[in-house]
Amino acid sequence: MSTEVHWFLPNPASPADLREAHPYGPGTAGFHPDLGIEINPSQLAQNRVVAVVSGMARLVLDPLSPQTCTLVLVPHLGVMNDLSLITGKCIAVFVYRNLVIPELPPTISPSPEAWPTVPLDDFRISIKQLEIATLPPPEPPDQLSKFLNGELAVDVHAGDRMFVPSTTGGTAGWGRLGFEIVFVPNGLWDEDGWDRMKELIDPAAATRRLDPISFYTRAAAAPDAIRLTTPNHALATLTTRRILLELRNEYDGPFTGTAIVYDGGQTTPFAFQDGDRGTVELPAATTFCTVDIPDHVLTELPSGDVAESSAMRNFTTADHWALQSIFMALNPALVDDEGWFVANVPTLPRYTENNRITPILDALRGPGEAGAGVFRQYAEAIRTLTQPDHFMYLAGWWMDNTFELIPGDSSSTMAQLTRFADANTAQVRAMLWKQQVDDENSMEVYDINHLNGGNGQAILDDHTHECTVPLYRTGTHHQKFLVIRGSEGEFAFCGGVDLNANRRDSPRHGAGGTGYHDVHAKVEGPAVADIRQVFEARWNSHPQSPSSIPVSSDAPTVEGGSVFVQVACTYPRLVTNPYPFAPSGSTTPLQAFLRAIKKARKFIYIEDQYLTPYPGGLAYGPGEDTVGVLEHLKEALPRIDYLIMVVPNHARQGWLYNVKHPLFPLFESHPGQNRFRRMTFIAGLRAVAPEKVHVFYLKRAPSVSAGSGGLPTEGDGPHTSGSADYPDEIYCHSKVWIIDDVIAKIGSANCNRRSYTHDSEMDIVMVDGALDNGARRFARDFRVQLWAEHLGVPQSGKSLLEDHRLALHYWLAERRFASAHIADYVHTDLEGELATHTTFWDEYVDPDGR
Repeated sequence: MSTEVHWFLPNPASPADLREAHPYGPGTAGFHPDLGIEINPSQLAQNRVVAVVSGMARLVLDPLSPQTCTLVLVPHLGVMNDLSLITGKCIAVFVYRNLVIPELPPTISPSPEAWPTVPLDDFRISIKQLEIATLPPPEPPDQLSKFLNGELAVDVHAGDRMFVPSTTGGTAGWGRLGFEIVFVPNGLWDEDGWDRMKELIDPAAATRRLDPISFYTRAAAAPDAIRLTTPNHALATLTTRRILLELRNEYDGPFTGTAIVYDGGQTTPFAFQDGDRGTVELPAATTFCTVDIPDHVLTELPSGDVAESSAMRNFTTADHWALQSIFMALNPALVDDEGWFVANVPTLPRYTENNRITPILDALRGPGEAGAGVFRQYAEAIRTLTQPDHFMYLAGWWMDNTFELIPGDSSSTMAQLTRFADANTAQVRAMLWKQQVDDENSMEVYDINHLNGGNGQAILDDHTHECTVPLYRTGTHHQKFLVIRGSEGEFAFCGGVDLNANRRDSPRHGAGGTGYHDVHAKVEGPAVADIRQVFEARWNSHPQSPSSIPVSSDAPTVEGGSVFVQVACTYPRLVTNPYPFAPSGSTTPLQAFLRAIKKARKFIYIEDQYLTPYPGGLAYGPGEDTVGVLEHLKEALPRIDYLIMVVPNHARQGWLYNVKHPLFPLFESHPGQNRFRRMTFIAGLRAVAPEKVHVFYLKRAPSVSAGSGGLPTEGDGPHTSGSADYPDEIYCHSKVWIIDDVIAKIGSANCNRRSYTHDSEMDIVMVDGALDNGARRFARDFRVQLWAEHLGVPQSGKSLLEDHRLALHYWLAERRFASAHIADYVHTDLEGELATHTTFWDEYVDPDGR
C-alpha cells in the first residue's frame, strides 16, 4: 500500500481564493523559511489545513498570541521510510504556522459522528469542529484538553482536515498560513525531546528546511510507494517554482562565503550572506550545474555517501539542492586555521581520504553481545598470514603472549599465533617497549626472534627520552597498533588496547573481564599505509634493528570508504640520537586536539585514563598551562552547549610499578597526586561555566558482579578503579575525544603532558565525508555507540542520543537510565601534600619532552 501525500490545504473552489504571500527562498527582507499562503476570508472555514501524511500531531502555543498556535506533524515510521525516497534518509516534519485555536473543541471518537468515551491508550482524535451550532458541545475529555494545551500528541490520518488559518499577518482581512518542511534528528518526538523539537522548528532557528514546492514536485514524480493525491492542485501553479541552491557548513548551519557555480554556459560566483541563510536562487532556465568552493569538499544533504571537490546535479523545476561543505585543504602553505586537520610531521601527509574506520569498544565480547572484540579480531587477522609476502607489524607498550585472545581457544595466544604466521613463512615484526623492571616484554621479544621458521624479528625498544637523573629513562613507547597484510588484504588496528590479560573485558564490564573500558579501531584504506610507515620509520632507524624493512609506497584502497584520516604521532625532541623521522619531535596529537577545541561550537566529549593536562599547581594561572588544553577549553565553554568528561574514579600512573626510581617510594606514599592534578584541571573549567562541565566515572551495573567469569579484579594496580579496593568501579583506559559530531579521535595518547610531548604515541583523527541527516556519519555514529554503552541505552533506543542537546538529558541524574554505567565524579579534597612533590611529577611522572 502506498503512502498518500496530500497538499497542506484543500483545493480551493477558485484559484483566486488563494494567493502566495511570499515565496520560499531569499527576498528583499532576507530568507523566508516557509511557504506563505493567504486565503480569501470568505473561504477560511472551508480551507482548514490538511494532514499531509498520516502521523502524530502536536500543538505549539504562541505565548505572545494566545489565539494562535503552530501544529507539528511527525510522519508515522512507515511513512517516514517511504518519504525517504524523496527527502533522503532523515526525518522531515511538517509545520503549520498561524492557526486559530478552535473555539469549539475537536471531537474525540473512532468516527466524527459520535462522542463515546474512549480509553486513553486506544483512541484517535479526529480534528473537526462541530457543525451543529444549536447543540452545546460536550466538555472536552482530559486528553483533549491536554492536546489543546500543547501537552499531548494525537494521531491523524493523511487527508484529515484540521485547524483554520488565522488572519494575523494577512492582508485585507485574508487568512495567513505558513507551511514548512523541517529536517530534525531522530528521538525528538517523546516528552523528553519535545522542547528540543520546538527549538529546532522555531522560525529564528537555522535548522535545515526543504522547499515545499520542491517536495510536491518530487512526490508527483515518485515511485509507487508514494502517491500524490491531487496532482492538479491549484497550489501547483499558483506558487513560485524555483531552483534553490542551499549550502551549509560542517556544523549544519548556513554557509557564508562564495561558491562558484557553472551552469554549462557560464561561471558565476554566488555570495552567500547572513540574510540568505545559506540559500540562493539559481536562474530559472538552469537544467544542470556544478558547484565548487575552493579548498572545500561537498557532500549532498541530508545523507550523502561521498564528499567531492565539485558537486554536479541535473535539475527539474521546482528543485532544491542542498550541500554541506567542509574545509579540507592539503596545501601546507595555506593559512589553515579554517581546517580541522593540523600540519603533520614531514614524513606523513596531513590526511588521507576514502578510508573506512570501524570502532571496537572493549577487548572482548560476552554472550549475547554483538560483534567481535579487539582480541578476537587480532587473532582472526593474524590467521590470514599464510604466504611469504604476508606480514604483521606490531608496536606495543606491553604484550603478554601467554593468555588466550579468544577464551577457550588455546591456539589464540600470541605465542601460538606468531608461530602460525612463521610456519606459513609470513614475516613477523614487533617493537615492544623495554620496561625497566620484571623483564616485561623480554620473553615475548625473545620468542619472536627464535621462531623455528626464522621469519620473526623483534626489538626490545628503549630508544626513548632520558631523565635528568642519571641512568633512568623516563620515556615510554606507548603506541599500540598492528598492521596486517594477509589473504584478506592490508588493514590495521590502533587505539588504547594493550595485549595483556587485564584488558579482557566486554561492554557489560565484569561479565567476563576485569573492569576495563577501552576503545580501539580497525583501519582500512590509504591511512593503513601511514600507520605502516610509522612502524617502518621506527624500525629502520633503530640502532638495534636486525635488518631493514623494505619501505612500500603502496596505499591500500577500500570500497565505500568515506573518512578523512590523519595519523598523528607524538615524539619527544631527543638531544641524543634524535629520531630521523621527527628530528624536532612531534606534538601532532596535542595540536589536533587544540585545533578541534578551538573550532567547537556545540559540545566537547573526552574520555581519558588520566585527564591531567594542566601541569600547574593551581588551576588559574595561564602562564602555568604549558600544554594549553585548559586554556583552550576555558575559551570554548562560553560558546558550546556542554563539556562531558569520563574518567576512572581512582587512577594513578600504574606504569610506575614497572620502573625503578629512587623517588618512587615518595610517590607511592602519596597516591592522591593524580586526582589532585585532575581536580585542579576540573576546578579551572568550572570556574568559567560550572553548569556546562559534567564529569563522570564508570561503574558496574547492579546486575553484574565484580570479577565474575573467573577473572580477578585488577584495575590498573592497587587503589585504582576496578581493583580490589574499588571492585564496583570500571577502569576507563580509553583515550577518545569527539567534538560537534564532526571530528573524533581514537588512539594511545592520554590527555596529559607526557602523552602530548614526551612518549611515542599514535592517534587517528577522523572527519567523515559522508553524512547522515546532516551530521558527519562516523563521529555521530561513534558517539551514539559509545554513549549507548555508558548510558545503558538498548539498540532500539539509540535514536534518543542522535541530537546532542537531547542526549545530555540521559547523562544527568534526573533522566538517567537505570542500566547506566555512569556515576557523577565528585572530588573536592585537593589533598594539599602536592606542593612538596612537584619536582618528581614534572621530571618523572609527567615530564615535558619538548
